[in-house]
Amino acid sequence: TMLAMIWRAKLQNMGWLVRPGERAQWQDRLGWIEGHVEDGKYHSPPGAMRSWLDTFDFKSKSVNGYNQGIYTATLMGAEQLVLKVDPKARTQAETGYRSYSTDPKRLTLSSELPYQDVSALFGEFLANHLFKQTVLPDQLVQGTIDSFKIRRENWPVLFNGEDYLSADHFHNEKDNSPGYYHNGGAWLAFSAAATRVAERRGITVPVSPRKLAQIALDTQNAEYLITLRGAPRPFDVARRENT
Repeated sequence: TMLAMIWRAKLQNMGWLVRPGERAQWQDRLGWIEGHVEDGKYHSPPGAMRSWLDTFDFKSKSVNGYNQGIYTATLMGAEQLVLKVDPKARTQAETGYRSYSTDPKRLTLSSELPYQDVSALFGEFLANHLFKQTVLPDQLVQGTIDSFKIRRENWPVLFNGEDYLSADHFHNEKDNSPGYYHNGGAWLAFSAAATRVAERRGITVPVSPRKLAQIALDTQNAEYLITLRGAPRPFDVARRENT
């Protein structure tokens, strides 16, 4: 719902104006989104299917960085669509995005979990790229980028310090062996977005956009790269072929 509103705002900016009667539908959707928000923070209930990391099993209600970033960008989109938005909502959401983390120096997976999460920067990418807005301070972006560990020349999307997560973190353990899928797979879209956020501020990163694009071409647009050293192949196209 949030990504749909962001995309609709993008289309509005491209000239596809909101049709008569359509605005009321988006207003209702915004109300549903706001039903998850407390003091500017988007709270997700426990369980799997709570973010794009749909196999990750959150053990408790929490604020996860991906959703909080998306929520912040959603309010920018709502303003573009001229919806009725609480004047304090966006400021509170941006404050929540900057402060939800378990570590004040970097973005983490959630308000409860300190794991590396490359997708936590995606909301900032949308704010920068689609709405020409900046939410996160430079030092927080720098700290986040600096904290990302590298395996097989890529950033594992989720990582626990110096290791992959244990299988009991995931609803579907079979697909989440160490270095695979959500358990440390390198998702090119999120790596590229994080790279763009950093380089926009002059922050040097070890993963170049050109290299990411070339990897995507070389692997026939694989869904993600396997980061476990010694894995039989560096990428997974089987899942893409089956979708």
